[in-house]
Order: sequence, then C-alpha cells, then structure tokens
Amino acid sequence: MAVALAGCTSGLDPVDPTVSPPSTATSVVITPVTPDGLLTGPGVTDSTIRLGVLVDAGRDRGLVDGMRLWQRGVNASGGICGRTVELVVNGADGVPAGVDEAYQEIGRSVLGLVVLPPGDGSSVINAAVVSDQLPALTPAGTSAQLGPRLPVVTGAPADIQAINAAAYLAEAGRLARGSRLGVLADGTAVNADALAGLQWWAARNGVELQAGTIAELTAAGVGLTAIMAFGDPASVSQVVAATPAVVVTDIDGYDPSHWSPEALARTDHVLVSGPTPAVGADDAAVGAVTAAWAAGNSGPPGPRLLAGFGTGTVWSSLLAPACGDLDLTRSSVSAVIAGQDDNEASALLGPLDLATVVANGLPATRESALAQAEPDVPGGLLPLTELAAAPDIDAYRPG
Repeated sequence: MAVALAGCTSGLDPVDPTVSPPSTATSVVITPVTPDGLLTGPGVTDSTIRLGVLVDAGRDRGLVDGMRLWQRGVNASGGICGRTVELVVNGADGVPAGVDEAYQEIGRSVLGLVVLPPGDGSSVINAAVVSDQLPALTPAGTSAQLGPRLPVVTGAPADIQAINAAAYLAEAGRLARGSRLGVLADGTAVNADALAGLQWWAARNGVELQAGTIAELTAAGVGLTAIMAFGDPASVSQVVAATPAVVVTDIDGYDPSHWSPEALARTDHVLVSGPTPAVGADDAAVGAVTAAWAAGNSGPPGPRLLAGFGTGTVWSSLLAPACGDLDLTRSSVSAVIAGQDDNEASALLGPLDLATVVANGLPATRESALAQAEPDVPGGLLPLTELAAAPDIDAYRPG
C-alpha cells in the first residue's frame, strides 16, 4: 500500500582518532552523466537508488519494518528521481548480520545509510562512516555524537528526551520543586548524556539530582520521586523492579522480552520516551503509517516502526533536492544535509534543523514524546503526549 504523508540510546560514540576503522575504501570515481543528465556515484544506476540499512538486531524493534514500509510507499508512487529505492539490510539477502561486517560488504555499493549499531559502543561503524564520507542518518543517539561528517541524529538525543520527560513530570505535578530525581550512572554514553541534560534542567527548576548505581538509586529510604534510566533493558528492569518511584526510560530500556516478571508487574509507573509519538497516538501521520502497516501485516508493530518510516521520509527530503541539482552523489547529499535548516518532511519526527547538527553540533530537534509502558497493547506503549519540547529548552546547549 502506498503511504503519502504531506509534511509528513545509541552505540554511536564520538570518533576516537586513535582507532583505525576497517574502511571500505569507497573512493569510487564518479560515473559519467546518465541518460537523464544526472551525475551519479556509488549506489545509483539508471533505474535504482541503493541505501544501506544497518541495524543491530537487538535494537531494531520495528525500525527496519518502518524503512521497508517507506520504501514500498515511495516505489508505489513512482520512486525518487525516476528511480526505485532499494534497501540493503544486514542479515537479509545474504548480507552479514553483524553491523560492522555488513558495512564491509555493502559500503562500496550504497549512496548512503541508516544505522543503529549495538548500544554497548562496540561497533566501529561511526568511524568507518567518517572515513568513507558516507551520508548517514540514525534515529537515536546522544548529543556527544553531533557534528560534521558524523551520522546525523534525526530524533531527539538522550539529553533532550530526558529534559522533556522531567519537564512533563513537573508540569503534571509529579516532580515538584525540592523533590529528588535519580539518574542511572552506569558508564554508558546514553545515561551520561541524559545526566548532562538533567543537570541543566534541575538547576533551573529547583530539583535535587542524584546520580548513582542501581543499588544506590533503589536503596531503602533514598527518597527519590523519579528515576531516569536509559539504555540497557536488563539494568532498567532491575531499577523498575526495586523502586516505587516513577521510572522514565527510552525505547532501548523498555524491552519486555528482557524484563523480569517483577518489573513487568510494575509497568504502571514506567514512562517511555521516544523520538516519535507512540503507535495509537491521535495523529494523522501516526494513523496513516499504522494503517499501512496493518494492511500488509498480521503481527503488532514494533515501537520503532514510526521512527523507521520517519527516517525514510527524511531520506526522501534529501534525495529530492539532490535530484533537482542533477547530482545524486554522496557529496551532493551531504551538501543538502548541511544546508537544510527547516526540514519538515517527517511529521513523525517533527521539524528538523539538520544544518545545525553539522555546523554547530546542536540537536536537529528539541521535541520528543512520552508513552505509558503497557506490554499488552500494539507496540507495547500507550500514547501519553504528542511531540513536545520543555519550556525554554532552546536555551540548553549540549556540552
């Protein structure tokens, strides 16, 4: 089914200059002008545009489904630049399942990428993308990875999501001035990013912040009103099972298949932050994508379905102007990204300023959404808010 939408915790760490990524050596000579007068490079033929989708299986949660749904809609509507879109996905059609191994195989043959590597920081794909100068998008990440040449984070990074979640709790009367807010300190990039954002917010709103381990945050008498714990679902499960406080986590942290029975019994005090509204939200774009999914699938949608579709629509918004410039090359797409400060292609992700990510290392968006954890509903989430930003969040500067 074609879907037409008008206006419709990351393993990517900053590049370590001491690490030599396994480059795919993609210094490919630009091909001659095609019959339709278009300059092309890797991943583009007279009839196709190839994009790589490299997503860790444990973090997928419907992201690839959303990308494929976008692909089908685009191709059913005539494609882009007179060409159909092909997706090359790790773990499918003979491509290695591992993100890094898949990159080695397909890096020479795609125009660009959507990436979501393992959340433990073990992947070197970020450095490889920089080395090979591929335009790449990722729907989840941290503000520490924003900047030129890095994969562009299209959704709200962890610090922005944490600030927006705290502001929601305050506005709902669940986090008053003078109360105590816990933040999981486990050495991961995602929770460090959340802590950085919350330090800014707490200082402005009279909330006492306590960063600590699982044991420290859940100890008897600690007196926390709420706890922010992103990333590893096993760790988040331990927090949820051991505290009466409200727990806010992200899509990675909320994975019922990795939660204990004790944690699953306490989902009524768990809120989940994400870069898009949850499936079931009263939103035209959400409804259209969900209906398209239901028309071709019998199973429930994953919680990252909408982020996958939204990231696909951002790719549409990059390819169209490059086509208009008669230049479908990696450098042309990268130039489009660097010049887009008002991308409204995806109503699912909200308005994006991609240019500020590249030029200033600032988030593309300061909006995110919250949902109530509920494993028994489609997507596992009950919509709580639409995309929204905390008051005065524009004053926040990461780092």
